[in-house]
Amino acid sequence: MIRPTKPASLCLTLFILLLSLPAKLQAQNVAKRITASNGDAVPFLEYKPAGHGVPGNTRKYPLIVFLHGGGERSNDTGLVYSGDSVWRLRNFGPSRLVNNGSKMAFTWNGQVDTFIVLSPMSRLTKRTAPNAGSLINVWPLEYVQAILNYAADSLSVDTNRIYLTGLSYGGGGTFNYLNSSLANVKKLAAAAPICAWLTGLNSNGHSYVANGKLPLWGFHAADDPTPSGSYTVTENSINGVNALNPQVKALLTIWPTGGHTIWGRVYDIDVYPYGYDGIVNIYEWFLGQNNDSLPNVLPVARAGNDTTIASSSGFAHLNGSASTDADGTIVRYVWRKISGPSGGTIANPFGSASSTTVSGLTTVGVYKYQLNVVDHRAAIARDTLTITVIDTAVGYGKAVTFTSTGARIIAGNVVEFKNAAAFTIEAQFKYDSTITDWSNAEATIFRNQITSTDRIKLHVDKSTKSVHFTVANGSDVKGYTGSNVVSHDSWYHVAAVFDGAQTGDSNRLKIYINGIKQPLYFTGSIPAITSGSTPSCIFGGEPSASRLTMIDEVRVWDTVVAVGTINSWKGKLLDSCHFNFNHLALYWPLNNDANPASAAAGIGTIYSSPIFYGNYVSSTLIFDTIPCPVYSGKAVTFTSTGARIIAGNVVEFKNAAAFTIEAQFKYDSTITDWSNAEATIFRNQITSTDRIKLHVDKSTKSVHFTVANGSDVKGYTGSNVVSHDSWYHVAAVFDGAQTGDSNRLKIYINGIKQPLYFTGSIPAITSGSTPSCIFGGEPSASRLTVIDEVRVWDTVVAVGTINYWKDKLLDSCHFNFNHLALYWPLNNDANPASAAAGIGTIYSSPIFYGNYVGSNQAIVTNGCIGARMALLPPLSKIAESKPYTGKLYPNPTDGIVQIELHTPVLTSVTVNVIDMFGKYLYSDKRQLVIGNNRISLNIAPLPAGTYVIEVGDGKVIREKYRVLKR
Repeated sequence: MIRPTKPASLCLTLFILLLSLPAKLQAQNVAKRITASNGDAVPFLEYKPAGHGVPGNTRKYPLIVFLHGGGERSNDTGLVYSGDSVWRLRNFGPSRLVNNGSKMAFTWNGQVDTFIVLSPMSRLTKRTAPNAGSLINVWPLEYVQAILNYAADSLSVDTNRIYLTGLSYGGGGTFNYLNSSLANVKKLAAAAPICAWLTGLNSNGHSYVANGKLPLWGFHAADDPTPSGSYTVTENSINGVNALNPQVKALLTIWPTGGHTIWGRVYDIDVYPYGYDGIVNIYEWFLGQNNDSLPNVLPVARAGNDTTIASSSGFAHLNGSASTDADGTIVRYVWRKISGPSGGTIANPFGSASSTTVSGLTTVGVYKYQLNVVDHRAAIARDTLTITVIDTAVGYGKAVTFTSTGARIIAGNVVEFKNAAAFTIEAQFKYDSTITDWSNAEATIFRNQITSTDRIKLHVDKSTKSVHFTVANGSDVKGYTGSNVVSHDSWYHVAAVFDGAQTGDSNRLKIYINGIKQPLYFTGSIPAITSGSTPSCIFGGEPSASRLTMIDEVRVWDTVVAVGTINSWKGKLLDSCHFNFNHLALYWPLNNDANPASAAAGIGTIYSSPIFYGNYVSSTLIFDTIPCPVYSGKAVTFTSTGARIIAGNVVEFKNAAAFTIEAQFKYDSTITDWSNAEATIFRNQITSTDRIKLHVDKSTKSVHFTVANGSDVKGYTGSNVVSHDSWYHVAAVFDGAQTGDSNRLKIYINGIKQPLYFTGSIPAITSGSTPSCIFGGEPSASRLTVIDEVRVWDTVVAVGTINYWKDKLLDSCHFNFNHLALYWPLNNDANPASAAAGIGTIYSSPIFYGNYVGSNQAIVTNGCIGARMALLPPLSKIAESKPYTGKLYPNPTDGIVQIELHTPVLTSVTVNVIDMFGKYLYSDKRQLVIGNNRISLNIAPLPAGTYVIEVGDGKVIREKYRVLKR
């Protein structure tokens, strides 16, 4: 539309009038003007947070600089184009949000930040010779730089968080700024061009962005019809960066449709709160980028294994818990259906929980679901899962049905039943109570028999509808359920558990029906061990009687399987991530077996057996699978009472005034053979009054920390700080130099300090005894089930350091590295009988009754190598004398700082960290080699503020740096 041109004086009057209006009438946008280096006036809209400039407010704010499109260019000396003032910019980009009342405050990673927004106005034509009147088709660099200079000089801007973005002509302007120089690229924390018009990245720009490690995200639509605004402008720009294999990969979003007006999909969070894709919006992504941070390692999404379900169920699990982020955490999981028949409702498609469910999958077909994970730096990774829904009536699995008296499956001699102190039998079954030819009126599920006093047997009693479990070694004894626990022609899961290490019949024999423990009655006393006989094991019937009509998922374990594990797996096909996988002796899935006369052995078991008087039929009973996670690391799992790792005499516990113990662990509350009902994490004991001990109390689910030197004293947490079969990080800190029990003893669970209760007075020093140090259990009891990342320090480790490192593998830049006494990473250890000593520690120790299992509990890299370079602020280094060259980065820092020193000779240096009051907080001696050296320090535990780092020879200060800790 062509507007009538107003007199210039009237335009100026209107502009001055608008400038005089209260800010609130313009929704907190304020019109201003500055002069660029080329003499041009640059009008702009400014939004500042409410507290900005308030006396005493020293907060620094992130800044967004928004470059408008071509239609908003000015065509006079300054402030208006075709009758519209600079206020026209309030209809676009972030300024539009401000105009609509947004405070530009966003929460990311648990922290609320508020943006400053500056929207400068470009010109339509040049004003000066030799090209006066010609169109300006590229956003002038002078204007962008003028805005950045103004922000640095006049506003409280966090210079590590400056973000440049623009649409159309402004998208090209964003690329143009990145083409200008590496120095300009390094001024930005991130850039986001939207449907860039005319200007893309050139070869210089590709190099500058790649070398500057700039997070860059380009958006476009594939059907953009604008001349010189094709999506290839953005696509070629992003691909050109990534072709250089940058440390920070550039991102590209090309929507199939949307034309040239897609900018609302990116900027308008009042319409698309989490972006057009519903995963992360541009403002959250901006807050995830910071020049003071190391380059991000992208997360890995794992949606789990494909699965098949029945249409009658219509229900499936979505589990993304195997997803990982190597250098941080995953903060958001977003599930979406991407193809398949109609139907299917995701219970919780968006949030911080890794798992959810989908229901309503009642139409037969193939459904695909996508998992999107977002890490703490707002990076996105994706994976897909296929759910196949089949008709229940058709049947999709198999089971064995028995067709005659005497029908059975013969496993032969299963040696795991010979002289056995523990085993578990599981099966799914149906029986028929109407058939009258049962021998002894019983339907046998399993039998391993020589005589009535030398046998193992599991069967259903027809008259009482009870289940009987016999373990006879010298006399015919058994346990049996009450009446009516099973009924005619219904599927049941049974688990029969024998544990001869226990005392008492009810502890030695257990029967679970559909995962529920049954009260048992007993005849005689259950033995502690089975006989040494080797009869054939029969499943599904006896030679003279079988009215078990169907059987499926037969499993024999040479250990006690806990009820929690039984319940997790009773309705699922087995896989290698079963907790007791290494104890699986016999497994018949009995599912789609190609040989109708054989029960094929599953997942590595050896007992493949013939089937007599039976055949395969369709079954909908077992169909689901548990998606076993892909593990990158290892942990040690304990498999028996008395399981432990013995470190021997750890001298750092002798006459110690300070130490810290750390470990990752799980425990099992369902096992009843704990000595004194406690699961020991660590023990260093002579007597109850001369010991150090860290354990879980079963009854209260509390953690106890004993430091006894003359009397049995301890500190312990409140109840329910831990729970069954979940990973925890524990740090137990002793500091005898303090006064008061609560200062001498501290327990941190997952990095959170626990209120403690005390018995007696905690001593100032440990005893001088030198017992063996045991991790993971005592000789008589260990129901700590898994342990990982065991660490012992001969000093107090601060909570900030504990939190920074609790989920990471250790390395030399740990703040207390020189105080590390014992370290077992327990990760991919080549020797399954040994806990290898890590990074220079000396306590390599044998493992008893344990083995390595997959774990992602502590595999994250430590961040000691590859620190991101940052421009040093003026005066960040104070040189006193310089026999060698040095630099420090990043500065400011959130924790890790790197000191690089170059020396022509072998020498040693002392590094000191000092606060602004002159107090020495940390001192360490390092050896330098000829050439380049890097010293890593972690000052994350220190409060925010300014510190001095000295490097010298112990007498003379050679290098001194001032560093800002955020």
